[in-house]
Amino acid sequence: FGEDDFDEDQLVNYVPESFKSDEDRFQGVQKLMLTCAACGVNSEFPGLLHTAKEDVTTLRGGFHCVNPDCDRPHYWGENTPYECMARIMNSMAMLVRQQLQEYYKGVVKCDDPACGLETRQLSVNGGVCLNRGCNGRMNSTFKERTLQTQLKYLECLFDADHVCQQLASKEVYGTKAELEKYISKNDREISRELYRIAKENVDECAYNWISPSFWQSMFGAIRAKQ
Repeated sequence: FGEDDFDEDQLVNYVPESFKSDEDRFQGVQKLMLTCAACGVNSEFPGLLHTAKEDVTTLRGGFHCVNPDCDRPHYWGENTPYECMARIMNSMAMLVRQQLQEYYKGVVKCDDPACGLETRQLSVNGGVCLNRGCNGRMNSTFKERTLQTQLKYLECLFDADHVCQQLASKEVYGTKAELEKYISKNDREISRELYRIAKENVDECAYNWISPSFWQSMFGAIRAKQ
């Protein structure tokens, strides 16, 4: 679990992230926001397929402005689907850069509520608080787990297979095969390229992998004892 703290109830009732709905799994992430070129309204990108606010039984494509008063909602006001894709790529890159900068600030905070010290300095004695007399521990304010969840959120937004599976699990909008028919050819091409970029970001994140040296050190130590 890394630096994350879990109480006993969380460990007993632990549910793997991949088994959670996207609403629960990504509720705390920074959402991908887009500004429509036609109406100028800044809105959250709802995903490849989403339900309409005024009618939860109706599905709509995500490459359309969600503002009901927009005069030109197709492709968020852009003239072509590829201009829309370029706009989303730019917004996604800016969001990832912002989250990486937040992570690499390396800010740590004391877990003692009476102290609450925030700093980028680290003690030579490990994670002890730098305030004299404080027995608290210093923890990262932006953990590796948080960054990984943010990158995974962007990947899931454009994963057509995942989006259809999530909607099909609600047993309201039809089967996965039926939902895939709602995605137009242009939308599928755009989502495929955006998904490729988002997946590259996830694959480059070290949190997503177990280093081979971990297994070498573990089993090497066992062999040495034998």
